[in-house]
Amino acid sequence: IGVRLVGSEMCIRDRNTHIGLGSKNSHLTIAGQTAPAGGITITGDRLYMKNLDNTIMRYIRFRAGKDHNNDSVSGSGVRNFIADHVSAGFGADEAFSLYGDDIVKNITIQRSLFAESKTGMIMGSQDKELADNISVNSNLFYNIRHRFPNIVGDGHFEAVSYTHLTLPTKRIV
Repeated sequence: IGVRLVGSEMCIRDRNTHIGLGSKNSHLTIAGQTAPAGGITITGDRLYMKNLDNTIMRYIRFRAGKDHNNDSVSGSGVRNFIADHVSAGFGADEAFSLYGDDIVKNITIQRSLFAESKTGMIMGSQDKELADNISVNSNLFYNIRHRFPNIVGDGHFEAVSYTHLTLPTKRIV
């Protein structure tokens, strides 16, 4: 079953389904905590968000798969965005990134897990004046080399109370 989300909508899952984001992505809440046991997991390829405004994502898992050579979750042109209790992993580069040549403003990433990717997270804009009010707090970065998090821009930013954990590599002889 596919659900196309356009305009002001709230997505509450009553069974496991596919979520397709349309071209006009504003005023959207994806409430994964309302899904049945097992919740919502998006696998196979990355989620790319472009020109997203006033959006909340809660209790969702993203597993891109390293075969696709992409981040697990990425986007640009994102404003007024909250990701809470989200996990992203198995990206070929970052687990989660909101970065590019467009605006990235009023972003909160909290109480989430970023794991098993080459790097953790990059937030901001190539045009440093377009990035502002980014908060990354109370997150866990697991088995990631660097960028936990990397924030780029000239605005107001905070990275508070995060944990980075990397387990030693075991050699089998």
